[in-house]
Amino acid sequence: MHVANGEYAVADAWALWKGNKMKINHLLVCLMMLVFIFSFDSSYADGDEIVKMINDLPHSDSLKKSFKIISEKEKDPFFRHDGELTEEGKKQQLESAYKDIETAKNIVPKLRDLIQIGKSIFDYPGLITKGPIRYDSDKKKYTIHIGVYLSNHEGQGNTDFILTFDERGIIERTDKVIYKH
Repeated sequence: MHVANGEYAVADAWALWKGNKMKINHLLVCLMMLVFIFSFDSSYADGDEIVKMINDLPHSDSLKKSFKIISEKEKDPFFRHDGELTEEGKKQQLESAYKDIETAKNIVPKLRDLIQIGKSIFDYPGLITKGPIRYDSDKKKYTIHIGVYLSNHEGQGNTDFILTFDERGIIERTDKVIYKH
């Protein structure tokens, strides 16, 4: 039913809605699904994995100490460990050192690949604590050395990298370390 000026009456609008209610509901559901699918950021899928890797990665100072323990043990089988340790303590310290180094070997290359240029360093909770931070006042950039150098020959380090970010915390680059002797 129409009113005199040609507009639909309220009763007609309700009848139109009621008659097409199922079509409109399907359209809304499809629209919501499309919004969900296109708004999904795949980086969130990696988020938990990155946080776990960062938490599991030993600090670079700990890795350096572990590397020193292993290196000294390989040079001298009778290497004296830190302090007065029992034989069991020495064995546990060496096992812990090997475990830390193996953890770094597994985590560092994967972590470097997952860090996204252009994101904030603070999008990676705990990463800023995993190595020494240096500030270059001329360039106004920070660098963090993550991991530990494990090789005695020239080449790229697979267990360490340098992460560079600006004063706002935006990650600008992740560089493999190239060693030359």
